[in-house]
Amino acid sequence: NTPGERTRYFLLICYLLGLTLANHTTSLMFIPVLLGFALTEAPRFFLSLRRWITGLGMFLLGLTPYLYLPLSSARDPWMDWGDPETLTNFIRTITRHQYGLPEGQTWGKFLAELGAYGELLGQQWWGTPVVLLLALVGLMALFRHRRSYGVLFLLFFLFAGPVTTYVTHFDVTMGDAFAAAENKALVSVFYIPSYLCLGMLAGTGMFEAWRRLPIPALRYLLAGMVGILVVGSAAHNYRQLDMSRYTFTEDYAHNLFTVVPENGVVFANWDPYYFPLNYYQFVEQRRRDIIALDQQLLRRSWYIQWLKDHYPEFVAPALPEIDAFLKAVAPFENRQPYDGNYIQQCYIGMINALIDRALEAGRPVYFTYLPTPDILRHRALESAVVAFRLKNRGDPITPVPLEQLRFRHFFDDAVPLDRMARVFRAYYGRLMFARGEQQAMRQQWESARALFLQAMKFLRDDPAAVQRVQVALSTLEDLRKSFSDRAVPR
Repeated sequence: NTPGERTRYFLLICYLLGLTLANHTTSLMFIPVLLGFALTEAPRFFLSLRRWITGLGMFLLGLTPYLYLPLSSARDPWMDWGDPETLTNFIRTITRHQYGLPEGQTWGKFLAELGAYGELLGQQWWGTPVVLLLALVGLMALFRHRRSYGVLFLLFFLFAGPVTTYVTHFDVTMGDAFAAAENKALVSVFYIPSYLCLGMLAGTGMFEAWRRLPIPALRYLLAGMVGILVVGSAAHNYRQLDMSRYTFTEDYAHNLFTVVPENGVVFANWDPYYFPLNYYQFVEQRRRDIIALDQQLLRRSWYIQWLKDHYPEFVAPALPEIDAFLKAVAPFENRQPYDGNYIQQCYIGMINALIDRALEAGRPVYFTYLPTPDILRHRALESAVVAFRLKNRGDPITPVPLEQLRFRHFFDDAVPLDRMARVFRAYYGRLMFARGEQQAMRQQWESARALFLQAMKFLRDDPAAVQRVQVALSTLEDLRKSFSDRAVPR
């Protein structure tokens, strides 16, 4: 409590705030939280200009890990997000220029997002109402015994919960249920500090209740109940979150690497389908001959520079179209007036040039999603069970080594399936169904039927898709019978 001690703690906190900000921008919320606490605890402390200056210096010192970004990027590493070796790209990277801030927040959306936060809150503990009750008791006790600590935790919760909800604005009200679920999953990680805050308050509330209970037996009863709550929550969460046998991303990479021929090109358009390939290629050094691309990141100039640095022979034939896109997108990236339609036109032209030049060079092209018609153009997609292969119409079907593919634990009740595992299961199901349709068109009845039956298992979470497979099975039987009848001489 001496002035010297307070100054040392103040400088340490400023330094740690810089470190946390270097980790993630959401830590900015701690600045108003800690400032509110400090002004409540010792308002006179901040009347010194010298303290503000030294505090700012320590804060900037805490930001020094950012210097690693341009130094590392200058080596052109395989993982080089944002290409922050130039001042412009460095500032864009640390300020999240690529993402920006969501717009269009309304009170209706905000209340719906708060409701989603409440659902997430209910999943954190085995007995969430008890935890919330103890947290309320703890907050009241802090205001009673040390008002500044009460202010600290109240601000902590408000900024980590409602304010974070309002600012991040991941819309969960949109009509697309899949996109709404994705937004809910994305924002869920931002709420972790609020769970920590409530856990600390609940511990304080338990201590306050223990202290106030007059009968020792009641104290032991309370301790036992809280112990059961803690152990039960740990056991429940472990069962839900145990990922020791979470092999879905590993198997996804294995399957793609098994199916895609040498020097193939794989287009992805979503992190879960792209980042696993980065890991297995750049860390485990598997199938480095494959060029994996993220179509969404192709909208960013830094990503195109990354391609130029690491795949110059792939990029060079399409440089005219690439340069046209970079020129078109520059005003958008510089926050200047731009023509969105022209940017999109150049963007599609660049992608098509990359595809055309790759095919001309003998590189097979695969997609982990359905490309838009302006990318597909005159070509057709062929299901390879783990991705779609781009083919010329009328080309023979490409064999797929089904016996070498791995689909472990998708139907193992002992392995918890999170949202992404279910997404991958449905992904395989749709590809199996598409492959079955292609086999049926070629009168390969048995293989088509086997694929339809497998697809029905993988699509079990989508009743409408299961119904489509059942219709396809019925149609398949009718076609097979019809062709058999024609083959019988009259």
